Amino acid sequence: QSTRRICERRFQRDLEDHSTLTTPSFENIRTFLLAAFIAMEQPQTHLAWTYISIAAGMCHSLGYHRKCTLERTVEAEHRQLVRQVFWTVYLIDRSTYFVLGFKSNFVDEEIDQPHHDLSDDPQQRPWDEYFRVYTAFSRQQGRFQRTSLSAAAANLCDKQRQSIVDGISTDISDIQCTLQSINFQEARYPDSLTNAVCAAHNQAYSLLTCVHWARSDPQTRPMINHECQRYARLALITFTNVPCTAEGSLLLRDTNLVTWMFTTYSFVPMMVVYICLLKANDPSDRDLLARTHHILETNKERSKDAARLCEVVSVFL
Repeated sequence: QSTRRICERRFQRDLEDHSTLTTPSFENIRTFLLAAFIAMEQPQTHLAWTYISIAAGMCHSLGYHRKCTLERTVEAEHRQLVRQVFWTVYLIDRSTYFVLGFKSNFVDEEIDQPHHDLSDDPQQRPWDEYFRVYTAFSRQQGRFQRTSLSAAAANLCDKQRQSIVDGISTDISDIQCTLQSINFQEARYPDSLTNAVCAAHNQAYSLLTCVHWARSDPQTRPMINHECQRYARLALITFTNVPCTAEGSLLLRDTNLVTWMFTTYSFVPMMVVYICLLKANDPSDRDLLARTHHILETNKERSKDAARLCEVVSVFL
């Protein structure tokens, strides 16, 4: 805690220096990336978005999104670290903008920067594989925003919207299969990686819920189809089954993941299941919402976002 306070004081001091905000550098990118992580823990998601947007802008200014620029301007021994930082900024950007409903700072078509190499360390390698898979999932979030939530998407016909939904659904299913192929047991902190993978599946189902809800014609009332209902229920089921959210899970690294989960969690699956409950009064939906509420109640002392969601879900019950 004392080290963290020292870092926070130094960061506040650096913010008073105009050059920290205006001078693109690798060091400043890391500074704002760390600040975004801290803001998400508090949680102050809008502040995190501000910090990560600054970091993303510096990445663009330095050309970190382009392979040729990085190879020309960064020494070979430093490129792996720069790539790792760049893709971490990308992931935080995608996670926060999707929750807040903002526009991403990155355009996938403009990025040709490869990932950092997979580690030769058998304990680190599964985490690197997970990082790559999660990046692929984040790309699907961006694809969904561009193809289904943009102004141009409102003019698409039913056939075009269905084609988009089918494409995203197929790609996310492939990503989930790749996720399952990771050897968790060989990883450093295998339980934590298992938690992270479970959380990733939850986010995948949440995104699929949004994708299938967006299948409706935006000019008319949004319709909840069968696939939308199915993915919403799967999202809540996986949400209630993430081990680190269970009562008694108190490891610091688990707490950090719990904070991340609730900060980046989409409210859409809860809303869809609630609407289905109002229509059909299915006891299984009521039970699912009750289990979700219990998980939120269990974790509200660990996460302010969990406490906020808990209040909302309690209205459903």
